[in-house]
Amino acid sequence: MAYYSSGNLYLAMIDGLSTFAALIIGIFAYRRYRFFKTQQLLQEAIAKGVEIGMKKAKET
Repeated sequence: MAYYSSGNLYLAMIDGLSTFAALIIGIFAYRRYRFFKTQQLLQEAIAKGVEIGMKKAKET
């Protein structure tokens, strides 16, 4: 960001590009985290359903 005031357009463009790249990487990292968190919650729900089903089958 300090490059803007120095007048070096090339360094300013690289700085802006790196900021944009960091933003895109952050978005993809968040989406990947959200996907894996959803998968984990789904797996836990399935395991709980199987556990409940096994208990009911044992009772009858």
